[in-house]
Amino acid sequence: MRLESQGDAAVSDDQVKPEVGIDGDGNVMGAGNIAQVIKVQGATGDIVQVAGDYHAASPGFWPSVSIFITGHWKVLLALLLTNGVLLYLSPAVQAYYLVEPLVVLGSAVLATLVILGWSGLAGRKWQDMCWWIISVVASLLLASLLAWQTVQIVWPRQFSPQDFGIAVAYFGEGPELKPSGRGREVTYDLIERLTYETQKSDSALSNVSIGEMGIARSSSEARRSGQRLGADLVVWGRLIVGEEGAITVHFEILETPASALHPEYPRALPIGYAYSAALSSSAVDVHSTHYFEVKEALFEQSNAIIYFILGLAHYLERDFDQAILRLEASKEALNAEREALVQDSSTDLGLVHYYLGQSYQMLGLREKAVEELEEAAQLNGRDPAARISLAYGYTTLGREEEAEIVAREAVVLCEDVLRSSPNSVEALYDLGLAYQGLRENDRALDAYRSVLEVNPDFHIAHISVGRILVLEGRLEDAIAVYKQAIEKAEKESLNGAWAHVDLGDAYLKQGNTRLALDEYLAAARLEPEQDWMHFRLAQFYQVQGEIDLAWEEYEQLLKCSADQVWANAVLGDFLREQRLFDLAIESYRKASSLNSEDAVLYARLGETYLDRYLSPDGQESDAGAAEKAFDEALAKLPEHSPIWFYVFAPRGRLYFHQQRFDLAIANFTSALEINPLSPEILFSLARAYDAAGDMGNACEAYQKVQDPDIDAQQEWVAYAQERWQVLCDQ
Repeated sequence: MRLESQGDAAVSDDQVKPEVGIDGDGNVMGAGNIAQVIKVQGATGDIVQVAGDYHAASPGFWPSVSIFITGHWKVLLALLLTNGVLLYLSPAVQAYYLVEPLVVLGSAVLATLVILGWSGLAGRKWQDMCWWIISVVASLLLASLLAWQTVQIVWPRQFSPQDFGIAVAYFGEGPELKPSGRGREVTYDLIERLTYETQKSDSALSNVSIGEMGIARSSSEARRSGQRLGADLVVWGRLIVGEEGAITVHFEILETPASALHPEYPRALPIGYAYSAALSSSAVDVHSTHYFEVKEALFEQSNAIIYFILGLAHYLERDFDQAILRLEASKEALNAEREALVQDSSTDLGLVHYYLGQSYQMLGLREKAVEELEEAAQLNGRDPAARISLAYGYTTLGREEEAEIVAREAVVLCEDVLRSSPNSVEALYDLGLAYQGLRENDRALDAYRSVLEVNPDFHIAHISVGRILVLEGRLEDAIAVYKQAIEKAEKESLNGAWAHVDLGDAYLKQGNTRLALDEYLAAARLEPEQDWMHFRLAQFYQVQGEIDLAWEEYEQLLKCSADQVWANAVLGDFLREQRLFDLAIESYRKASSLNSEDAVLYARLGETYLDRYLSPDGQESDAGAAEKAFDEALAKLPEHSPIWFYVFAPRGRLYFHQQRFDLAIANFTSALEINPLSPEILFSLARAYDAAGDMGNACEAYQKVQDPDIDAQQEWVAYAQERWQVLCDQ
């Protein structure tokens, strides 16, 4: 190599050789300290100038940036696209999949290191071991982070089976449910306040656990997501921003199908619908987007949500008194600034009325239950659940025609849902309930079986299928279904108490008392606080003549039952059968004090006074008390109620024994207008005519008693034949 000096001094080969080198790209590399500018002529004759320490002079900042971008534009483009996509998707993945912002940031940083590292190594820009380590470690960390997050999305953390799980969905904004800062704020505020309320609440809600889930686009999607988490309740909704910045929060709180395990009453499942921006009347509007006004309005609206959630939690925990208090507070919050005219689309308020009605029904307050359910049916015009429960309520009040009308409406609504969503478990199950209320058992059975085709693990549907089979007399088939339900309950860690008690009923109908008792005891062990389990055991012991054991179970029923009206009434029935009239009257009085509008309670009270009047220790005052109770019952019953029969019949007996035969005849005749084929009333009417000296009507009545179609007791038939021969065979 030949060197030429442009200065005064010459430079020897020995001085330069150890200090200067040329890399593979023809760039001069050196570490010397020669001040002069020299020319280096390579083997090809090219001359390269090296200044100072043998490096080329710096071209400046912006030219350097330009050179770097030009040389690495592919890598930079990959980085820009990768991080741009992550930045763009960040709000969505946070809202739909609950990916934490730190995870997104960590993915971006690691992706940057991976792309820079491997692209540099592939292009031989750097060969240091340090970069190999950085690239490998960053790749492993990125893969681990993505794998961990994928597992969290596909298999999310579930609520503990011992907890009452409430999943709160991320509130989207607008009809499209877009992620937004306001929606996130509502969601987190709701979770924070709900957590605070449950923690400060009484021990009844000590097992409540609050969790977050991503945006849900419909009620069915919300239920499915909640089911995956093992939640008992799902809260979901949206923010609607209307004209002039008006903001409305719409919400819906849903039971997941898995929570419907206890069919002590027909369990209708509300069917929700996606909201639209037009639904703005069911919450408070804010005519400004000013931060503090929005916060205040959202706070007021979230009160309704929180009261509703807590009320529903109490409801599902069978604390119906507390449920009513919370739900009434929710109703007041929703009504606070509503216009007087409530629109039919007010789904939020309709659900509050629905669960209020259900709670009153569970407490035996049937009249108040019907009032609330009528409101729910009016507000939620497209949902069959309120109508199914309302039909049940009408039936308990003896309003059979109204019950049939609303049950038919429920069938139509279920079929409407199924036309667009043929696999809707809620609609199929409610369709079965509606048909069962109409006593169309074949159709009900088809609907319940369709539920199990869609979801074989839907526990309550197995029980409903078994009950229809029992009604049809197919006991062996019913037993097989109940056993299958019990096996599934044990496998899924569900409470199979209701399947056990229904299996006991099926065995009892077969005459297998030993197996029936085993199932009743198993049910009571699984649900020691469930009144129905003690009721079935008490009835079993009572029929078997085990009176002491029966009494113990009735007392347990009284201790644990939420429906104290019913519990005192059935205890009164038991005591009356044991001829413990004083205790029976006391029980009926307690029941009527809790529900003074229940006409049947007064009818039972009248019968008990009548029995005591007819006993050896009876007093004339008992007759007066019986008559007064019967009058109370009739005053509380609607016109032409079938329950009138249970008042006219015993009141006719009272008048007969008082020798007030005209009144006895009038009451027996009224009873026969309701049930013309009652052998007991026909026989009593014949005796009343006989005692009153009306031989023509007596003969006609005695002849009817002898009709084989009447199926009267043999002793009544023999007496009727004897009196007919004496009075009429002339």
